[in-house]
Amino acid sequence: MEKFTVSLFGHRYIEDHKKTSELLEKAITEVLTSHSNIEFLVGKNGEFDILCASVIKQVRKKLNRSDCYLVLILPYSTASFRDNEEYYLDYYDEVEIYSSDSVIHPKSAITKRNRFMADRSDLVIAYVTTCSGGAFSAIKYAAKNKTVWNLAK
Repeated sequence: MEKFTVSLFGHRYIEDHKKTSELLEKAITEVLTSHSNIEFLVGKNGEFDILCASVIKQVRKKLNRSDCYLVLILPYSTASFRDNEEYYLDYYDEVEIYSSDSVIHPKSAITKRNRFMADRSDLVIAYVTTCSGGAFSAIKYAAKNKTVWNLAK
């Protein structure tokens, strides 16, 4: 059975956690009630990413969905991941490291990882309020050939 893949992008800092959480819960619920065999791709580079992982886990449990997978996509191996790999593998269903290239600049690696996630996705869910930054660039890139739901609009 083919997977339905969803990537999530948002700003590093969230102004209104409650509102963002509610919007994410509604969007994740819609995806989970409309599709089966779902793969959610998330990063771990800020508040939005952490909130997404938490909301996905909560909604998945609430709807009793065992065909929904939370996949952390790291742009490169980090000391935090290497030192806490067991925790990461316990929290996320899968962890992928996009690049093992140690000579790539971290910001460039995040941009490339975001494009990889968007290319792999059927749907992109975002919470982007400004027309600048990495999250904005990711959804602008994704919008060329993917469906994008910007929850901030």
